[in-house]
Amino acid sequence: MKLRSINTRFWEDPYVEDLPPLGKLLFIYLISNDKTNIAGVYEISIKTISYETGIKPEEVQKLLKKFQSDSKMIYVHQYVVLFNSPKHHAVDKSLSLKKNITNTLDKLPEKIKVVVASSQYAMLDELMPDDFMNYQHKPMFAEDTQHEVTESDIKTVEEKPVSKPSSKRTKAVPVADSPPTEEEVVKFFVEKGYTSESGKKAYEYYHEANWKDSKGNPVMSWKQKAISVWFKDENKIGNHVAGAKPLMASIGSNTRQDELAGKMGKLMSINEDNLTP
Repeated sequence: MKLRSINTRFWEDPYVEDLPPLGKLLFIYLISNDKTNIAGVYEISIKTISYETGIKPEEVQKLLKKFQSDSKMIYVHQYVVLFNSPKHHAVDKSLSLKKNITNTLDKLPEKIKVVVASSQYAMLDELMPDDFMNYQHKPMFAEDTQHEVTESDIKTVEEKPVSKPSSKRTKAVPVADSPPTEEEVVKFFVEKGYTSESGKKAYEYYHEANWKDSKGNPVMSWKQKAISVWFKDENKIGNHVAGAKPLMASIGSNTRQDELAGKMGKLMSINEDNLTP
């Protein structure tokens, strides 16, 4: 990742103040995009500029021509040449910066060296590599003129977007718990207030199924499965007494109880009569 510092006085520059909104956007893009370098001479297509700024290709070309006519830059062979880039980096105060710019210029294609050597590029006498002297008197546009917008440039960016690195994160794949022992399952059930018998049943069920549920899916967390499937009221400790019946069920309904009480009362009165002397 590159870091580019921009002087806050950029916005106070009279030239920048007079630019239209899209002109301001494009100008600051040219000095801060990912393709730029310390020399301010780099390759970039109209299509890429349009895609990253949202400015239509025709408008990009129009603004680039304006910048060139205003002696701010040249755009040729799909290369941007920013004349004042060395000044903005204050290379006159740093020998290492000068060397970096010189090295960058030295690696340019020959046709771009011709352009830079014959242009208004700032501090060229101090920065140009030794062989730049050979290019200063060659025609600037020996092979062709400034790049014009072609049909492929004008096509909507959506048809052929510039590839971008994917920002999607890889989702972690969940991993199933290791199968527990019967003792671990029973202990968990009892600790949560459920019977050891229900814990044993749960263990036997999943153990026989190779720790897969009723749908054949792996049991990812046996504790969660126990809570969601097996922790029911009938499995709670105290609600599960084998063979026990509720008291009211063994006696019967209230009506039945009243009938029995009546019969018991008659028997009691008969027995009392028999005991009278």
